[in-house]
Amino acid sequence: MAEHPNAVLMRNAFDSLASGDLDAFKEVLAEDAFIHDPGHGAVSGDYVGRERVAEFFAKLNELSGGTFRAELIDVLADDERAVLIQRTTARRDGKTLDTRDVLVCEIRGGKVVSAQIFPADQDLESTFWSKTDAPEQRRHRRHSELSDSQLARLSEVLGHLGATNAFSGSEALSAAVSAGVVNTMADIGTAIEDLEDAGVLREVTKNPPRWKAISTSS
Repeated sequence: MAEHPNAVLMRNAFDSLASGDLDAFKEVLAEDAFIHDPGHGAVSGDYVGRERVAEFFAKLNELSGGTFRAELIDVLADDERAVLIQRTTARRDGKTLDTRDVLVCEIRGGKVVSAQIFPADQDLESTFWSKTDAPEQRRHRRHSELSDSQLARLSEVLGHLGATNAFSGSEALSAAVSAGVVNTMADIGTAIEDLEDAGVLREVTKNPPRWKAISTSS
């Protein structure tokens, strides 16, 4: 029996990552695709937009000195989603990672629109990908290039948007563009990271972006 087309799609995506062909990998992603990596490591967080999702995997490769590997063990798929089991291996700073992850991907029109990572051992992975800079440096790092006044305006926009329902990345971008705050999906993603780091996002909206549902529920 032939595999579901979405299973084939994900196998092709893994093949592209394994070969280091990020351009081919980006072809399977929707323009406003996002991925959420849980935990507290250097790669943890939300990557919004096709380019940022590709940057996430490039960052894994960079931090591991090119040793990061994601081996697809199995994939189950239907018309709307795919659930993948992968073996993740890497070496970094004298440490070795060899674990399992589950990825739940939402697929529409032959494109991946979201991916949520569920590690088998979150503490292990957070330790392996731990940040190496000082806490004070992390606390004051700015993800976006928006000014304080622009971030304040964005918090107002997102507060209004999330007053009644959770919203998607494209909806956040549309509202922010209409308000004259940002221009691209990359801008909205990094700006929301700044609001999350500052503890503002959770305060201004009862319904955070869907890719924040896991990270803000604790």
